[in-house]
Amino acid sequence: TATGTKDATTFLRGDNTFDVPPLGGITEADQWRQTTDTSVSSSTLYPSNWERNDTVFDKIGTGMSQSSGIFTFPSTGIWYVSFNAMATGAASDYISAKIKVTQNNSSYVVRAESYQNTVAAQDWVGISSNVMVDVSDTSNVKVLFEIDSGNAITYKGSTTANYTWANFIRLGDT
Repeated sequence: TATGTKDATTFLRGDNTFDVPPLGGITEADQWRQTTDTSVSSSTLYPSNWERNDTVFDKIGTGMSQSSGIFTFPSTGIWYVSFNAMATGAASDYISAKIKVTQNNSSYVVRAESYQNTVAAQDWVGISSNVMVDVSDTSNVKVLFEIDSGNAITYKGSTTANYTWANFIRLGDT
C-alpha cells in the first residue's frame, strides 16, 4: 500500500511512502582551532594561526575555507557557528569571545558575544559564544572571530587539542 516508486534509489519512510535520500541530516560539519597561544591587551581579530582540526576528526562535506581569519561557507543554508576560547590573565580582568558576521562581504557586525572574568592572577577561564547564521549567499555572508580584554590576556592554542576553536554545522536549508 506504500505510495511512490520503489527502486534501488529509494527507501520506505515511516509514513509508508518511498523517497530519495538524503532527506535531512547533517551535510556539512567542520572544526577549526588556534595553533598557538595569542596574547592580547585589547580588542583583537583572530587573523591567523587557524588550522582544521586534524586530531581524530574529519569534516563532513566540503568544509569551511579560511583566509586571514575570515571564514567562508561552502554552501547556503542555516548554519550553527560556535566560538570557544580558553584564556588566562591578570587578577580580576575580563575576557570576551565575539562572533562577527557580514552579509555584504564588507561590514562585520557582532552577532554573538560572551564575557568572563578572571578572579586571581593566572586563573584559566573558558568562554563560548554561538549563533545561527542564515547563509543565503556564500560570496557575501562570512564570519570572523574577535577576542577582547581589559589588560594583557593569553588565549591558549594547540595543534593537538582544542583550547580556542570554532565549530561550523549546517543545520538545513535556508
